Amino acid sequence: MVNGKWRSVWSLSFPGMGSRAELKGAIKVQVHYFEDGNVQLFSVKDYSKPITITNEKQLAEEIKQLIEESEDDYQTAICDNYQTMSETTFKALRRALPVLKGRLDWNRIVNYTIGNELKPYKV
Repeated sequence: MVNGKWRSVWSLSFPGMGSRAELKGAIKVQVHYFEDGNVQLFSVKDYSKPITITNEKQLAEEIKQLIEESEDDYQTAICDNYQTMSETTFKALRRALPVLKGRLDWNRIVNYTIGNELKPYKV
């Protein structure tokens, strides 16, 4: 299950006189992923795109398109990242069995001499 919060802030600056502008933005994402555990991602992605201004309508359409493309690309990258983590990364972190190659009986944990049993293994 995935839950999260998405915030983005965009500003348009005109560095000088003429037909040029710069669109700057920041996307801030907080994602909470839980599958028998608890994983959180906090990320910030900054953008800066130059824009050539020909008229007001073109400027508005280009701003809309650049913001839409940037946010879509970033959301796709986050989804792909979580899919990869789910399929490979998290499974690689888990061990099917402990280093001792057998299941631990947690009711008898005080009877184990784990220090001696671990000496032949290099982790």
